Amino acid sequence: MREPSPPSTGDNAAAPSLSDQILTIEPPPVAAPPVIPDEELTAAALPEAVLLKSAAIHRRAVL
Repeated sequence: MREPSPPSTGDNAAAPSLSDQILTIEPPPVAAPPVIPDEELTAAALPEAVLLKSAAIHRRAVL
């Protein structure tokens, strides 16, 4: 009977495994969104007609 040969020490033995390569990849940093003042958000979210209508309703309620 032959004795088992020792494991090869060729180029493949020194190469890192695929899972080691995947774990070392880091995702790119995520930039924080710009800060928008509340007034600009309100103006952009509501059409001008809605703002005028709500002002008219408020004016009638006060009178």
